[in-house]
Amino acid sequence: KDPEIRKQAVNYTFECVEMARKLDCKTLNLWPGQDGYDYVLQSNIALERRYLMENIREVAKAAPDINFSLEYKPKEPRNFCFMARASDTLLLAKETALDNVGVTIDTGHALVGGENVAESIVILQEYGRKLFHMHFNDNYGHWDDDMIIGSVHFPLFVETLFWLKETNYTGWLSMDQYPYREDGQGALRESVAFLQMIESRLTDEVMQELRDLMSRGNAVESQRWLRRTFFK
Repeated sequence: KDPEIRKQAVNYTFECVEMARKLDCKTLNLWPGQDGYDYVLQSNIALERRYLMENIREVAKAAPDINFSLEYKPKEPRNFCFMARASDTLLLAKETALDNVGVTIDTGHALVGGENVAESIVILQEYGRKLFHMHFNDNYGHWDDDMIIGSVHFPLFVETLFWLKETNYTGWLSMDQYPYREDGQGALRESVAFLQMIESRLTDEVMQELRDLMSRGNAVESQRWLRRTFFK
């Protein structure tokens, strides 16, 4: 609401742009977690969403050499975040009318929002190839626990990597985890190893098997395939 605070946020983002250039970093991830509200009748939703879009557009238009990837999250630290889902974040990105504004999927945020990560990937890629970045972690679906990948949602990550490959995603796969009580390096190594294990199984032959499975739409057959492929 405060124009001075908005100006500070824009200036800080410009500082991040300069740092990205010095590091030869082509993608800047933006997570405006404080942009939202906690109570009904607290926020002028239309106006404040417009402020958010206009400020993102101002920075991205001035830095066409940098991709700005908008990371969404349903809640925390606000009860309702303006960029809460893949679809509303895609709409905001497209409203800027800039090719260098896209979306980051954080798998944990998507799970908390009740999304199927694979479907979010397809939506972002089908509507303008707006998937710019991926953050990987796992949780139980009710909070952003940032757990080791595959510790809860094994099949989901198989489908996620399938659709990343199927839609020709060429960006980074980043780890976004907070192993508060676990060995941090070990947790990250397990997460990377888990994704590498799935990726190694997705050969051209297996990709075609999955396409055929999906075309038949037989859930029992698909579950049998998962068991025989990954648990034999």
